[in-house]
Amino acid sequence: MLEMLNDLLKKIEKENQKTNVRAIGMATLQQSNSKKNKVKTEGKSTLEEAKSSISQTTTGLQGAVKGQFGKKITETFEKQKQKLDAY
Repeated sequence: MLEMLNDLLKKIEKENQKTNVRAIGMATLQQSNSKKNKVKTEGKSTLEEAKSSISQTTTGLQGAVKGQFGKKITETFEKQKQKLDAY
């Protein structure tokens, strides 16, 4: 009788441990998803800032730098902007 109770107690302890592991796993998964979404949002924001900065720089340089050098700089910035737009 006592042996059966000990076996039952061990089974209950194992089930309790399994439940705890599942709970920890689910909490970790939620935390991971939350961080992933935060990184995506921050990445999009940074990307938009970079696009805006390149656009403003290109506009400023077109007026300030003339000739072949200005043309090459403008082309380079346009290529960079296109790469950022691809993301």
